[in-house]
Amino acid sequence: MLQLIKATLQDISDIQNIAQITWRHAYLDIIPPQQLEFMLEYLYNDNQLSEQMSNEVHYHIIIDGEEKMGFIAFEKQKDASVKIHKIYILPTFQGLGLGKLLIDRAIKFAQDLELNKVTLNVNRQNKAVNFYEYLGFKIAYAQDVAIPNGYFMYDYVMEKNL
Repeated sequence: MLQLIKATLQDISDIQNIAQITWRHAYLDIIPPQQLEFMLEYLYNDNQLSEQMSNEVHYHIIIDGEEKMGFIAFEKQKDASVKIHKIYILPTFQGLGLGKLLIDRAIKFAQDLELNKVTLNVNRQNKAVNFYEYLGFKIAYAQDVAIPNGYFMYDYVMEKNL
């Protein structure tokens, strides 16, 4: 039975596992291998994830029985919006509507708080741009984000008004 559960610190290794698999699938042809490995360690280390979970970033995992299929992370922003920081579905479960279920959870969170917008960043070359547009997100602008070790993330910032 499909369920969407709030992740806890005990779920960090599952989140890391999903990220490892999906990043290599989604970004292998987009991000150089050294940068990909650096970013996985930088964004998904135990300290980073536990700090985010302790500071108002809401992680939710989609499961079917014992199978953990994907996750989303989002938080309320000061500008009356909700920012989706991460959303990943294992490649074997993509195309089944799970991404929409996860995004709907972030939208419901925003609506419950009477917020008017959901935003996310997505790599400009990521085919997920089309998925987000299908769900009603619009490209607001391009953004180049510097991260440590001289790397950049070349993203679109996408928005969906509620």
